[in-house]
Amino acid sequence: MAFGTIGRQRQSDFRRLSHSISNGGRNPTDDKGRRHGHLLALGYETDNLIPSLRGSGGAQDFFTVRDIKWWKSSRSGDQCGTDGPTRNLASSQICCVNFMLPLASAPGALTELS
Repeated sequence: MAFGTIGRQRQSDFRRLSHSISNGGRNPTDDKGRRHGHLLALGYETDNLIPSLRGSGGAQDFFTVRDIKWWKSSRSGDQCGTDGPTRNLASSQICCVNFMLPLASAPGALTELS
């Protein structure tokens, strides 16, 4: 099985089982979201961020202040032209944001890993 296929299946399982995804986020009503388990429901894209990066002072504010663009794709059924993260749980940008952004407030954390 291809790497991407395995990743999307794992994210589908995560959407179904994770306590950090809201009930609304795990139950898309659009055709793409129902057919692809790695896509969140429209309007619940922030569920793609770890809980500590949601809301005021979180990832969206970090991106806005620095004029960083969120990756979006019409193939995922994203609402392109809107601000905020993609609904695609398999997004590499989301993976990086969730892992790296918390380190921005922990100077020296990466150097301690070596």
